[in-house]
Amino acid sequence: MSANISAQAGQSQIELFEIKSNYTKQNLSVLKGLTFHYYESILDHTIRATARLVDTGHRNTSNGGALVEDKDINLNVGEFAEVKVVDGLGNLLNFTGDNKLRILQTRDIEESVNKLVLTVDLTSVEYNDNLKEKCAVNKRYDGKIDETIRKVLREALKTKKTIDADATLNSFNILGRNQTPFHICSFLASRSVPDIENANGNLAGYFFYETANGYKFKSIDKLFQQRPKRILIYNELIEEAPPPEYDGKILVYSFDRTLNLKKLMETGALGQSKIRTFDVKPGNQYSESDFNYQNQFREKNTGGKEAPKYGDDQNETTKRYFQVKDYGHNPSGSIKQQLEKSKDIVNYDIDAIVRQAIMRYNGLFSIKLSVVIAGDISLRAGDLIHCDFPNISGNKLKTYSTKKSGIYMITDLCHRITKEGCYTSLNLVRDSIGRKSISR
Repeated sequence: MSANISAQAGQSQIELFEIKSNYTKQNLSVLKGLTFHYYESILDHTIRATARLVDTGHRNTSNGGALVEDKDINLNVGEFAEVKVVDGLGNLLNFTGDNKLRILQTRDIEESVNKLVLTVDLTSVEYNDNLKEKCAVNKRYDGKIDETIRKVLREALKTKKTIDADATLNSFNILGRNQTPFHICSFLASRSVPDIENANGNLAGYFFYETANGYKFKSIDKLFQQRPKRILIYNELIEEAPPPEYDGKILVYSFDRTLNLKKLMETGALGQSKIRTFDVKPGNQYSESDFNYQNQFREKNTGGKEAPKYGDDQNETTKRYFQVKDYGHNPSGSIKQQLEKSKDIVNYDIDAIVRQAIMRYNGLFSIKLSVVIAGDISLRAGDLIHCDFPNISGNKLKTYSTKKSGIYMITDLCHRITKEGCYTSLNLVRDSIGRKSISR
């Protein structure tokens, strides 16, 4: 994507914004006097949007128009909305049909004799369906976790959206006890090991979230194996086009956080964790096992070239766990098969998953960065972005910073579409330091 293409992407416009009214037979169609903000996050089960509506009561005016001619506006929570946003490259945010949105609330209402301004918050339809009793999970699921995720979303939540789930190495038998589908998916995410070579006992941790493309159940390590979707640069020459090897420019940026030594040590994300185990089966045995954070580092699965280091004592234990081994919990099969497995650890091994997932989650957010770029509605939560920042130096020759520059993951995004133009705000994170060579 060249600088010219980046500028075209920033020319986004709203093609459709229509609310299916519960009060009138006529739908509320709005284009003028409308701003639209769209949100995604790898930490959120649903997509979200906010629309700011301005109604002057008169059609064909420059700053607004009547939503429904000669009628009061009566928006109700739960009403459906269909929205389409397109940019200059033809990238589309399409929330129609099975992908339509639902009004969560109306707020910030300003009303006068000839003008009404209000904000409408929207979410996906499944966000509300997830709370319904008919969608509660009340059956047993056995087998690979990624297969269970697909079944829960299809059978319980009954979503028709695309489900993109990374394969898992491990299985987990779960018995639904009236939990919501989203609760089950989040519960299983922290107990999942990716189908990657030598991952068992070293790697763990998934995210369950929604984007405009559907539901995602993604391994942290698999996400970092993607190629960067955009290569961006920041320099002080905002009015000039970026070098040809870059897709666009970072307009504004700030580092919200660099490495927090105390938090990383407390969670074991930067140091060593110890599990003390009491095993009742072979005669009440006590054992200890250590796991170092560097066991998780694989350059192709991370944003940087090397794991963070904090000194000579990085092999010291900073996080401690205690467990009693649980045998025969929720085995699958017939009664006879379940009895045969009653002396085995049949669901998942705490030694091999729990602390690995905790370390991976906390390590991911070691470095946090916020940027604003020209609107690019093709970006999604979970995508990778390569960012280059200038090196602060007295030399006339400007180079990029090998410490701050590199690959980051989008954790949160907001596409802001207004009559003045479109901008995209990104919250980015990474788990390691150093700039890797760009690969697309």
